[in-house]
Amino acid sequence: MRHFNLTSRESQVANLVREGRNSRQIADILNISKGAADFHRNNIRKKLGINKEKVNCRSFLLKLEDNET
Repeated sequence: MRHFNLTSRESQVANLVREGRNSRQIADILNISKGAADFHRNNIRKKLGINKEKVNCRSFLLKLEDNET
């Protein structure tokens, strides 16, 4: 994950996405708006290079985690 230059907030959001949380749940946990959670999710997709592909972000993050171990 550190290879993608995610901010600390994006890393937090990515970890919650990996857990299966939706944007509303992420917003509640991090005390941010749903729009902010969606914004961070979109930035994560861009940095991972999957923003224009039909790829599930959670599945992609789980594969990355498996490859790192």
